[in-house]
Amino acid sequence: MPTFINRLAELTVKHLRGELSEEEDNELKEGINKSEEDRLLFQRMTNEDWLKSSLGEMAGIDIETPWQTILSSGVIVPRKIHWWQNPAFYKAAAMFILISGIAIFMYTLNPFKSNTTAKTENPDPDKIAPDPHRRGQLITAGNKPISLGSAADGVVAVLPGAQVELQGKHLTVKKTQPTVDTAYNTLIAERGGNYQITLTDGTTVWLNAESSIRFPTSFAANERKVEISGEVYFEVSKDQSRPFKVKVRDLTVEVLGTYFNIEAHDKMPSIKTTLLEGSVKVIQGDKNKILQPGQVLVVTADGKFTVKQTNLIKVTAWKGELFDFRNDSLTTILSELGRWYNMEIVYKSDVSKVLRSGSFSRNRQVQDVLNKLSIPAGFDIKRDTIIIK
Repeated sequence: MPTFINRLAELTVKHLRGELSEEEDNELKEGINKSEEDRLLFQRMTNEDWLKSSLGEMAGIDIETPWQTILSSGVIVPRKIHWWQNPAFYKAAAMFILISGIAIFMYTLNPFKSNTTAKTENPDPDKIAPDPHRRGQLITAGNKPISLGSAADGVVAVLPGAQVELQGKHLTVKKTQPTVDTAYNTLIAERGGNYQITLTDGTTVWLNAESSIRFPTSFAANERKVEISGEVYFEVSKDQSRPFKVKVRDLTVEVLGTYFNIEAHDKMPSIKTTLLEGSVKVIQGDKNKILQPGQVLVVTADGKFTVKQTNLIKVTAWKGELFDFRNDSLTTILSELGRWYNMEIVYKSDVSKVLRSGSFSRNRQVQDVLNKLSIPAGFDIKRDTIIIK
């Protein structure tokens, strides 16, 4: 049986429980980053809704059975399958155990499982669950706003020498002529929305809710420069002759070709730059810092630079339509929920020192997520407002 599948099961359950040591965390990151398949598998395994549907398709497992009982009972064989005749059995069985174990954790061992119920007052369905429609705007260089929520797939904007095509929530800027037009356009992912855009140089950018990117129709000959707000993830196309520069407030992040995430929402007191692959230089005035993969640079409002190791899975969970909280304060968590569900947060008690962990699909109802977080004094939902008691 493949040994990494077994180890992945153990590490993933520990990850969900917030019990990974630094050494185990590094082992997990190294293991799942060896291939895109392993990384996507891990994202699925920590998605509660995906686990539900997977278990429903599998044979004969009681999710109320404790994890240790499953492990001690030996390999679980799906009905009507003669495992000794199937060379793929070992991998399938290991995967079955992995899914079962994680599901059991999420539904029976979750330390924040709660019976809390909330009163709702005339909830607006569009505000309680993420809007199934796209929430965003494209503002062209001519200051023409295009509502993406009502736009049909296909060409949504014709620019000098280029056109913008929309497919779902993915925009692509394609050159139609060799002319260079450096006029800037702006893509906005509104509260409750998220978008992806591929620029003319091949760079792909993901925008989280309440984020934006200002980009030229085509890049200049000597550099590629964009401006952002909110939280944005980049996979920069390599071009040694044209460095890629990201402007965010008074910082500039400079790269040649790499993967990185920037978090800089307006109400945040700091800017966080996290490097996944390659190298970036963060510049503020006469100060600069070069990051290595796995590091996050936190720049505070007073200009203090702090570099530390971080968990890359947590940082990029939003790209996979997941919330990933690990000993985060409830105020931090609620701010993220507010942006995604397009809701205001009102506090009647101080929960800033209350820490919570958990991994949830961002397509869940907000009330369901809040119930699982176990708010100490409970909460109410009144239309587009979450009230923390």
